[in-house]
Amino acid sequence: MSNLKHMFLDYNPISISSKYINWFFSGSAGTVIKKPTPENINSYQLLIFSMNGVLRNNDKAIPLAVETFNKLKNEMNKKICIITNECRYSPKRIKKELRSLGFNIDNDIDVITASSLTLIALTNILKWRHVSNSSGIQEETESYSSKYISRKRYRKIVNSSLQTQKQTQTIVSSTKFGIISDPELFSYLKNSITKKYHNVLFYHIKVNHPIPKDLDYVVIGTLSKNNQEENKEEKQEEKHNINSELENAFQWFKSNPKVSIILANSNIQPDHREINYLEPINLLKEIEKYGKNKDKDFELPIDQIAVGKPYCSEFIDKFIERYNLTDSKDKLIDSENSPKSPKLKVLMVGDDYNSDIKFAENINCDKCLVLTGNTRLEDLNNNNNIDTSSINYIIPDVSYLAL
Repeated sequence: MSNLKHMFLDYNPISISSKYINWFFSGSAGTVIKKPTPENINSYQLLIFSMNGVLRNNDKAIPLAVETFNKLKNEMNKKICIITNECRYSPKRIKKELRSLGFNIDNDIDVITASSLTLIALTNILKWRHVSNSSGIQEETESYSSKYISRKRYRKIVNSSLQTQKQTQTIVSSTKFGIISDPELFSYLKNSITKKYHNVLFYHIKVNHPIPKDLDYVVIGTLSKNNQEENKEEKQEEKHNINSELENAFQWFKSNPKVSIILANSNIQPDHREINYLEPINLLKEIEKYGKNKDKDFELPIDQIAVGKPYCSEFIDKFIERYNLTDSKDKLIDSENSPKSPKLKVLMVGDDYNSDIKFAENINCDKCLVLTGNTRLEDLNNNNNIDTSSINYIIPDVSYLAL
């Protein structure tokens, strides 16, 4: 009974909801809940929030998320950044949606999406392909495309060579991107790229054009599933459309077996969360399943890379400069020979162990896991390959951050 009393005293009363009540009586929550103190929160120079499952679920704000977010920003004067593996929409649209929900998103808050990181990846690919064929630069950049060496190593290779040779960049060849996604990601990537580069071709999976030959890269985004609220006839039509896209994707990969695949995020879609679209990994699995049903020898290209959390730690040098996080910036960026970068006074707040918590590990900052999204209390109690001892704070919702 004393443990139960302790749990009630330590719990944030304003965040109690019906789905958490059973925690108190099961006795299990007290073993995993780790609440930060106001002093803990005040010690951080930057709070990085994930979005889906932390601030909102689908198109609705999570209870108390708006009030907590705005208090942290307006009253506690915390610097905040949002990094989300949402790859369907542009950062501009995400900001607009968050503002409509009540979040105080102004120009001081960066919103970095998996779609914007995918755009950066494509832009860098074009930069690499536009560097002159000299002194091993192209060999190194091609190695990057296939083996994905670190961006720091790439930057050093190119900067060093350009400084010594002072050669101008030239266009070496056209580049062909195939985009397997809903239309908005396709339009965002194509419109952003073609403003600067004029030798780039984009193919969209939803457009019935001839099968593209010699594709260089295929980007896998999200693809909408059937809307269960539609009538039977409409659902059959939607299913036909998805099968048509799977057929197109099968033909793309069959005709371009050596193409490189870029996954717009690496999210693993949990069974308990109902969303009306396929995440990139799930979509790729559907393409593979469809392909093997058509051709038992069908294989996806092996050259694959995912952007977004937890793999975007190479952008941490930009965070350091943007938010003035540490005085040892050069040491942090260039410490390739050191086993670990200096600890950042940053807190990553996320709902997914594999993306958010591992991202925090990659950039060497503190971790806060909230249980309003992908990770649930039972996932922690059942272990599910989650090392709770490595997580600084585990809380039912974000309201714990602003007590």
